Amino acid sequence: MNLDNLQRVFSRSDIAEEFFYPLGCCVIDSGLCKIRPGMNYRMSSSGGLRAIPEPSVSASENFINSIHDSNRTDLVRLISSIQNMRRIPDFENVVLSSNSSCIRDASGNGGKRILFVVDASKEMYRDDFKAAAFCHKNILRAAQKAGFKISSESSFDESGGFENLKSWAAGVRYIKGFSPIFWCILIPLLLLLLYMMMQACNCVQNTYSKMSAAFRKGLETEAVIVVLDKSGSMDCCFDKVRDQTTALIKQQRKKWGNSYMDLILFDSQQDAAFGELKKLDDDTEKDVTDKIPKIASGGTLIVPALIQAVKEVDKHDKPTTIILVTDGEDNNNNSITNLIDKPEILRDLIGDKKLAEKGLIINTVGVHRPDVPKDAKNPYHENLKKLSKEFNGVHEIWDFSTPKEITNLNNRGGGNPGTSATDQSVPSPAYATKPYIMSDGTKVWVGSGPSMLQYARKAD
Repeated sequence: MNLDNLQRVFSRSDIAEEFFYPLGCCVIDSGLCKIRPGMNYRMSSSGGLRAIPEPSVSASENFINSIHDSNRTDLVRLISSIQNMRRIPDFENVVLSSNSSCIRDASGNGGKRILFVVDASKEMYRDDFKAAAFCHKNILRAAQKAGFKISSESSFDESGGFENLKSWAAGVRYIKGFSPIFWCILIPLLLLLLYMMMQACNCVQNTYSKMSAAFRKGLETEAVIVVLDKSGSMDCCFDKVRDQTTALIKQQRKKWGNSYMDLILFDSQQDAAFGELKKLDDDTEKDVTDKIPKIASGGTLIVPALIQAVKEVDKHDKPTTIILVTDGEDNNNNSITNLIDKPEILRDLIGDKKLAEKGLIINTVGVHRPDVPKDAKNPYHENLKKLSKEFNGVHEIWDFSTPKEITNLNNRGGGNPGTSATDQSVPSPAYATKPYIMSDGTKVWVGSGPSMLQYARKAD
């Protein structure tokens, strides 16, 4: 097949040339008619196969039938043209190509005009049944490309060949669908939305995986109270407590829907965010995280804060996890030991004995401070571990003893706010006996008073 032969075929009266792309815009490549690259053909208003959908507004039955008749007539003529071409020598394997082009119908009725090209590249399509099936598929594809779906009063049966294909065409209706351009826009948007949802899920999962054991176990109950030591020795861990509390809140809301929380801060006194277990929402979430201080100060009395937390559990009357975060260094050295020896001090505060025995969980976090050598044993942490065991909880250590954690000791021991430890002018470091190497390589002396980081100066 070449362009000259194809032109002679198109000039025959039994071939509907107007349904095919003009040959002047085409090339023949191994029997396949192709539209020339970059060719921009302006179709005439009378050219192309009519594909007009039913009107979306009410219309007379005669008008609707006239639309269907014109569509069906064109489609039957197209199939008859292919059928007639296949009777011509050297064109016995001609079929409709998957290539097609369309423009908006000039009548303004929402229809399209479709142009086809022919394909004589495959010997297998000398078989009428296979050829009819291939043409049927490409007619559907061309309609979809134009933004339509096709339904028919009769189904297509490949075994009936072209005669069955014409019977199918005589009952078609074009139904307005979505154009390929619509899908080209929608699919990327849907993929982007799916990606964002996956990222959000991964973010939630990553948040969960980064939660510490004590905070993660808090998800086992719908109510949680974080009891945070804000005494002078604890400022090394406030950022982590804030992150863990935020993660816990998000996971609580995700898991339980209706979840409750309070935050109790303590030094030598206790201060609660709400004074009760309050239902979590966007506002309470912000209130809790904003309540976590940025600067530590004061002494340490653990037991009164725990007592207040247990009283809130009793008032709430539902299983609750208390998460105690402290370095364990209490001004009353025997207070935790007394609780371990007499756990009923806390349990007796709850009227419901079953709740006191099974519904009160205390998880403990022992903070290993920067001024304490990494390998030093901490008797306070042992007490915290025993306390969590007594109240069905878990215990873990947050280690801040590494030198890289000692990045800012602002306003300690007379230093100026906003200056680094290496820039401070400090009084005589009575407790400064431990050298550390800062991230910039500078050696500093860091020591502690009875309960807080107190001095820092450049090493000699």
